[in-house]
Amino acid sequence: MAEFTEIQAAYYMVAATGVLVAAVYYVLNMRANSKARQAQMFMGIYERFNTPEAIDSSIRLLNLKVKDFDEFHRLLNESNADGRSLNWYSAYYEGLGVLVREKFIDIRLVSLLMYGELKWFWEKYGSYWRQYRVAESYPRAMVEGEFLYDSVMEYGKKHLGQG
Repeated sequence: MAEFTEIQAAYYMVAATGVLVAAVYYVLNMRANSKARQAQMFMGIYERFNTPEAIDSSIRLLNLKVKDFDEFHRLLNESNADGRSLNWYSAYYEGLGVLVREKFIDIRLVSLLMYGELKWFWEKYGSYWRQYRVAESYPRAMVEGEFLYDSVMEYGKKHLGQG
């Protein structure tokens, strides 16, 4: 016949196993919920990237000929469609860069859906943003946008065969 201590030990083992199973379930559930929230947040951001206004801004910036830094600087301070487009895209990528840096959004998602657009934007306007930091004594200007560009390019090279 089993002694009381053996029965008690078996009971503790069963209870501990139950707690372990519950903890594992909780962690897995939290991970799944976190991924779902991240995907939902990113799709909300991505939808904003594909509005008619954003598409018009994209086309406008793609076709815009900026000959030098002075023209770029002037453009940033204009309230016409070109200036608004440049400011909108810059702020959009700056905000997205913060979310990627803080790991609220996986770089993989941004890379898969925004690689080309981000690449042309930064390669066309990035040098002007670097000059702007110096000219305006504003070293943080578009730092997160540049971080986003660098991260997307690095991810694209390593995982997607892009370069």
